[in-house]
Amino acid sequence: WAAGNTPTLDNIVKIADFLGVSPAWLLFGETGSSDDLLVAVPEYDIDFSCGNGKSLFEDRDPVRYVYYLRSWFVENSINPRRAVRVRIKGDSMKPFLWEGDSALLNLDEVHVVDGGVYAFGIDDDLFIKRLSIVPGTGLRVVSDNEAYAPQVLEYERFDGRLRVFGRVRDKSGRGGL
Repeated sequence: WAAGNTPTLDNIVKIADFLGVSPAWLLFGETGSSDDLLVAVPEYDIDFSCGNGKSLFEDRDPVRYVYYLRSWFVENSINPRRAVRVRIKGDSMKPFLWEGDSALLNLDEVHVVDGGVYAFGIDDDLFIKRLSIVPGTGLRVVSDNEAYAPQVLEYERFDGRLRVFGRVRDKSGRGGL
């Protein structure tokens, strides 16, 4: 590819389909189907707040698909059929996540591991924050941006209203540039 004219992975898949070859062959001269090399992950038009606080992917069609190498999912022990991408809104997770970035969620990781970054909801409000378990009390919610104070979501106050959707396992965007 000429400098500055590198096609996106999405366009490579389209070119390969048009030519009747696999993206692997187009990119690397390898034989095999695109299913052997690439996985399409749905991205939804849903903003998760990384600030002070919409409904979910089950009720929506994806706005696009983003392609990942299948090997990445294998290396990270993630089922690609249980992964989705969402957009970031707000600045509370800077410098880890910036407004306009996208995050890949592993929907199978809903049990909180202390310090992990998770997408969660309280009623209809959606958030992405660092979570930790406060034994016998609830979840500690921490923003990476020090301008936002940590808080504790008490189990008994939020019982039935709090749902962890998945753990953030990848991010992309131009945040911070």
